[in-house]
Amino acid sequence: LNPVVMPREGAKRVRKPKVLDGEDEPAAKRQSAGGSPGAGSGSGSADSVPVTAESGSTGAKPTQRVPMVARVLWDAVFQGAYTAPVVDLTGKKIAVTGPSKGGIGYDMALAFAAMGADVLLLARNKERAEASMVSIREAHPAAKVSFVECDVNSLKSVHKCIKELSSVKLDVLVSNAGAQHDKLEYNEDGCEVTFSTLCMGHHLLAAKLMPTRLVWISGDIYCMADKKAVVGPKNAIKSKEVRYFTGSLGRFWLARMWQKHGGKEMVVVHPGVIASEFLGLTGLGRRVQNSLLIDSHLGAQPGIYAATCPVEEIPNTPVPYFHNKYGWYPLPETDQAMDEERAETCWKECNEFCGL
Repeated sequence: LNPVVMPREGAKRVRKPKVLDGEDEPAAKRQSAGGSPGAGSGSGSADSVPVTAESGSTGAKPTQRVPMVARVLWDAVFQGAYTAPVVDLTGKKIAVTGPSKGGIGYDMALAFAAMGADVLLLARNKERAEASMVSIREAHPAAKVSFVECDVNSLKSVHKCIKELSSVKLDVLVSNAGAQHDKLEYNEDGCEVTFSTLCMGHHLLAAKLMPTRLVWISGDIYCMADKKAVVGPKNAIKSKEVRYFTGSLGRFWLARMWQKHGGKEMVVVHPGVIASEFLGLTGLGRRVQNSLLIDSHLGAQPGIYAATCPVEEIPNTPVPYFHNKYGWYPLPETDQAMDEERAETCWKECNEFCGL
């Protein structure tokens, strides 16, 4: 993507990242086989200073001396306040999973539609998706937005969606939908349901639709994944929270492998810790959540930027990771998300499960 940046008063802009220590040339200086810029691969330095989303400078460097889990907990309270720039997306086709109102998927879809994109809402619940479309059109009467049924927890539904979109060339696929299921159970395909929703359905969508850019919404929570657990369709993790953490890690791995095995541009996003409908809190719990966490509009901003930034702004690292507080965040080689061997194993197992 090479959108035209439209100035907006008060918008905070992430400037073009430096070439981090140990990297090759930026992605835009290399061409894919089809002639379009690709994000490429390389290795970033864990000690490099990330571009700061919050200030547009390189000032908010997370210290490498603090364990990542401690940093994550700190950042859950003291979060970033990034605002994505407005760009011209006329003629671009962007699909978003999980677009129901109250979550960041809706706010991302709303922003894309406002910028002129042709937006596809991929959702399992038609009624909620139609409510989102009505709301988007009320805000922007000229919006181009449509619904395609897609339950990412069902390979049958995903295949049906892929067939319906067979003639569409997607510029961006935003893999956003997710769920934390209370019980350890397996769906009709035989896949553990949290992993299925977070990873398997999205993996099949990305592999078959092959968008120009793939954006995975994940987050820092992946660092709490069980390092010994199986990350795949047959995981048997007892804790619902750890199943979710592990599925979030799987998103990093599948993103990296998608690009390694033929994908073009790819970004993984930390949206922040959001006071959305996801946790299902009510009463006092909801009031406490809203007082501590950022809202879905602010949480959508990093994903909006990741989907619309010029390709030359994407760092040439194995896992380009855009953080709502730190901007482009270089992951250290010792990080779980950088474990190429386990990532490859997860990728192959998902391919086999999907019949790819």
